Amino acid sequence: GTYAQLSTGTWLGILKSFNTNAYNEEVVKRLQALLLKQAELQAPRGAPKPKLSQGALDALSQQARADPVFLDALGSTTALGMWHNLERTPLTDESLVQDLPRDSQARWLVQALREGYIGDVAMAARESALEVAANAAADTLGKLREAVDSAAFGAKNGVLAVGPGSSMARVQEASVKAAGAVEALQAARDRFAEAGGRADGSADRGAWQAKLQELSLAHASAPAVAAELRRLSQSIADG
Repeated sequence: GTYAQLSTGTWLGILKSFNTNAYNEEVVKRLQALLLKQAELQAPRGAPKPKLSQGALDALSQQARADPVFLDALGSTTALGMWHNLERTPLTDESLVQDLPRDSQARWLVQALREGYIGDVAMAARESALEVAANAAADTLGKLREAVDSAAFGAKNGVLAVGPGSSMARVQEASVKAAGAVEALQAARDRFAEAGGRADGSADRGAWQAKLQELSLAHASAPAVAAELRRLSQSIADG
């Protein structure tokens, strides 16, 4: 509320007077919180709220630290006065600026956020949504495999029931959920690609392979673990 923003403004003013670095870091923290809110506002209705990865937040924070004019504006009384609205309204919404004078600090700040941050936030949010969808698909497919294994074992032993509670009923339930999750994953991939992202993971491939190599070296003396890691390595080669 208003009192909270006044208190924040007083605290930021004290920091700015006595410790510029501490002031900048406090403003960066507020920016991170705002960008997380904006990422959530990017989510389609009914979809899980996306999260920005720490890497994305770090990159955006470094960008802010390199722009003292922007940081100063972000910690100003003008920014504090409109902060609640910034947290609740997508930065692309014209209502944020429609009543603001063209040469006002408030309009400049919204434009700076739009031009310098919202594109990266939107892309990071879509990437997060893609990761959530991929994890959900992997989970449901894993449960489908478990259900199929159970039904196959039963069938080999003459258990061929199809009624409620049977292994085949579990296969049916798991297959419906898996199909829905795979469809949702494809939709997330399409949205990510439409926004200009590379849904093949090429941007992260180097880091992914480096981590896999690190794990392979660490567990080379454990044959069972090493075999699973080789299988994981083959998955990206096949892709």
